Amino acid sequence: MKFFYSIICIILFVSIGYGQEKNNSIELGLFSSHPFDFEYVDGKVKEIHYQSFHITDEDGKIKKGVPFQFAEAESVTLRQPWSYYYNELGQMVKQAVKTDAGQRWIGVVHYGKDKIENIYWLKEDTLMINQDIVYLDNGSVEKHWTNIQNNEITGRNIFILDKNGNVLKDVSQNKDGEVVYTNEFTRNSDGTIKTKKGINAEGNVNIDYSDYEYNEKGLFKTAHMNILNGEEVDQQWGEIEYKYDEHGNWIKWISRGWLMIERTIVYYD
Repeated sequence: MKFFYSIICIILFVSIGYGQEKNNSIELGLFSSHPFDFEYVDGKVKEIHYQSFHITDEDGKIKKGVPFQFAEAESVTLRQPWSYYYNELGQMVKQAVKTDAGQRWIGVVHYGKDKIENIYWLKEDTLMINQDIVYLDNGSVEKHWTNIQNNEITGRNIFILDKNGNVLKDVSQNKDGEVVYTNEFTRNSDGTIKTKKGINAEGNVNIDYSDYEYNEKGLFKTAHMNILNGEEVDQQWGEIEYKYDEHGNWIKWISRGWLMIERTIVYYD
């Protein structure tokens, strides 16, 4: 137990040591709940917490229901109850999430120079997983997941990026290197998503979205669904509404009749 806590203290100390000055804005990207549609959050951010809820729309008034379960989130990180913690330099130093079964996972972030090199994952108080981040010469980024208990790789994610760091392709592989899912994107000139296609292990298109639209702040508003869960559809998805805090950052993401995401942002004084 003391050994694991010592590791945490050392990693946090090293992480905080990098950087030159305090940040007034942070980028939410590959290591956040926004791995594909990068966002910036203004202000000296200390913590960000996400929680999604079922909602109903009664006579134009939104009624919040029960929280989304992990299975209902369908592997969409934005719908899961993640928390992120930052130092005063704007660097993320910890992640945390609680499963439906009540198990708490904590990811402690380690930096090498100005990049995240590892995230060490503890389940409750036991070190379980090393997430090793590999930066390739061609600009791609890989996340390798290793089980600490037996030192075996359990899977990897490969992110193919454009010259501006936006994800063009995300390939998920299992421990044997077999592709289990692929996301493919096309981008507008400002880096926002233009189209998204999800392809399953059999090579079949699982989702196909096009005609993405964004609001005045550059946040996702709506898209057209061509294929959903492998079935052809002709449906507009979204018309997302946002509510903002005093810093102009969104704190509520509302899709009427279906989903509300509450985002609590804590700032340094």
